[in-house]
Amino acid sequence: MFALLNMSLNADAKTLVIQSAYLGKQGNVHVITKSGSDIQLTKKGHNDQVKLSENKKAVGWISKRIKDESRLVLYYEGNIRTFRGGPFVRDFWFVNDGEKIAVDIGGLHFAGMEILYDVTTGERLDEVRQWEVPYDKRPQWSKQYR
Repeated sequence: MFALLNMSLNADAKTLVIQSAYLGKQGNVHVITKSGSDIQLTKKGHNDQVKLSENKKAVGWISKRIKDESRLVLYYEGNIRTFRGGPFVRDFWFVNDGEKIAVDIGGLHFAGMEILYDVTTGERLDEVRQWEVPYDKRPQWSKQYR
């Protein structure tokens, strides 16, 4: 249901220490490094909800470049991973200080799925079907940000 695409940036990006991340005026994602450099990670806009992990090693955002579909994009150690499915990414949040990332996917209305991924490998670790599991019975990672 969720596909993973990888893109690697230059090797120097692996050593970046991220201070903050933001969405620029043109809808592109930027990171500010500890040294003060502003690095633009995207070029075509149509992005939303930029979030920096608590450990400041990963940045996530929602890409809305494709009509009637959105994707979760994750920047980590010089690599960009794109997770698609749903058809929409409704929300996402970092778990365990940024070691994992959870995503809420589905239609614009009604129940969907929540999927937990490892930030380092992109491996799918767990999932919750919202229509099957009552909120109070969900794992902690599913309830963490709410």
